[in-house]
Amino acid sequence: VPQMVGALHYALGDAMPMTLAQVQGWVANEGDAWQRTVTHFASMLRGGHGNAETATDFTLLGRRTGELHLALASATDDPAFAPEEMTKADLVSLVQQMHDRLDKSLQVLRNQLPNLNETDRDLSRKLLSNSNLLRKRIQVPELSATVPKIRVHGDYHLGQVLCTPDGDFVIVDFEGEPARPLAERRAKHCPLKDVAGMLRSFDYAAQAALRGLAASVFEASAISTAERLANQASRQYLNGYYAALDSATVLPRDVNLRNQLLNLFVLDKALYELLYEANNRPDWIAIPLTGLIRYASGLQV
Repeated sequence: VPQMVGALHYALGDAMPMTLAQVQGWVANEGDAWQRTVTHFASMLRGGHGNAETATDFTLLGRRTGELHLALASATDDPAFAPEEMTKADLVSLVQQMHDRLDKSLQVLRNQLPNLNETDRDLSRKLLSNSNLLRKRIQVPELSATVPKIRVHGDYHLGQVLCTPDGDFVIVDFEGEPARPLAERRAKHCPLKDVAGMLRSFDYAAQAALRGLAASVFEASAISTAERLANQASRQYLNGYYAALDSATVLPRDVNLRNQLLNLFVLDKALYELLYEANNRPDWIAIPLTGLIRYASGLQV
């Protein structure tokens, strides 16, 4: 992460201090991982093989993410950062929020149907008709092992990562989701929440690359190729991430529980995306719709 130089805080009475400004060291970079990944995926979709200038080392990115979580969990003497144990109540609360978000999403879709283009309208109807299947995926996992909660990035995706000239990465923008209250942004979570955000970002990058193809280039096979590219990036990223945490206690040791939690966080992120796109960027609504339809069919990360 960029080196911290200093910060300006504001405190009023007994309220928790707020950071008004911070100064960080400048990072030599070649743009963010979002643009690089979209460019690389677009090259692959056009039939190319990519090149060193556009390729992203997703395994290394996964490793850097794991190292980030290790660092965030290392300040055991600081109550604001010391790891805690996730409880069943935490999971019940998460699942309830997801059900509420699903209800809101379905209502927004019904209201938006007349304003959507034909393709997005068809996708919306498909999700609406499969909403019960999606709802069944939102279940409280059985806590068969200890699940640590730590401070996480909170808004983690390819746009929050700078690509350095030597092929490495620097992670930036730790303020969390700006629309959420400070207390929520400071809350501790299972680190797989960040991982889920990055996995969804790969899907977004593949779909963005697909959208950028000229009509003369686009073919039906490009859709399956885009999905394959996102899945391949996800596998490489997860390999690097889990390797970095192999001997650590930041994640539950039960692999089945780990996978259940990751799938739950991915689904939660996709529901968040659907509401965001419907309210702010309806031209992009097909991306979370497509993902949620896949998840409703039982596709796992």
